[in-house]
Amino acid sequence: QVAILEREGSGDVTSVAFSPVGRLLASAGGVFNNTIRLWDVLTRQELVAFGHTDPFYSVAFSPDGTLLAAGSEGIITLWDVSKWTGPRPSAIDIILGDVRQGAPGDVMAEPFVILVRDQNGNPVDGIVVDFKVTAGGGTLSATTATTDENGRAATTLTLGSQPGTNTVVATVQDLKPVTFTAIATARADFDGDGSVGFSDFLIFAGVFGLREGDQGYEARFDLDGNGAIGFSDFLIFAGAFGKG
Repeated sequence: QVAILEREGSGDVTSVAFSPVGRLLASAGGVFNNTIRLWDVLTRQELVAFGHTDPFYSVAFSPDGTLLAAGSEGIITLWDVSKWTGPRPSAIDIILGDVRQGAPGDVMAEPFVILVRDQNGNPVDGIVVDFKVTAGGGTLSATTATTDENGRAATTLTLGSQPGTNTVVATVQDLKPVTFTAIATARADFDGDGSVGFSDFLIFAGVFGLREGDQGYEARFDLDGNGAIGFSDFLIFAGAFGKG
């Protein structure tokens, strides 16, 4: 036994058929059911149900998978199921920009980028993605974006005016959303004494040149959030030197 596909109260099943590529399964309901259901075999989830006045006794896909035929008492009913058998959004992945930090009010150096994949793992273009700040008071360059030919959509965050975690949620209709975070920290006050001074410079100098993944790398020193502690971070540090 691999899996059991069921829906509470769905009644008896008189016939089943796989789509040509095997990703979908159609089930026909008999007496007291009168329903055709499409199932996603990999996720084990019901995608859609078609109602009827009579029970069904057989079901079959067309060779190209775009039509579904069901037989009942003296009637054959056809449905266009291309919406479900063709490529459709199935999952969202975070590609770039998560878990970065900067000073309050900074525009993040990297955008938040997501990838929308279909049921076969391929990128899907033309999909509307909604971005929303749910914590931290930040603002976005775009709250709605459409995936490109590579299945990607992006927005850029300006951190909120106060230190703390900014949270951005990316949503596509009917899919599980993903969440980005970015932290607004007091600019370059590494020793936490309330001002940026020579002791902070000594701490910064000790980690200069490290990259994400190197031993000793800490994101709090990566002031521009680009994954490396380098000259651009030093310029930010220099601009904050002497400030409290």
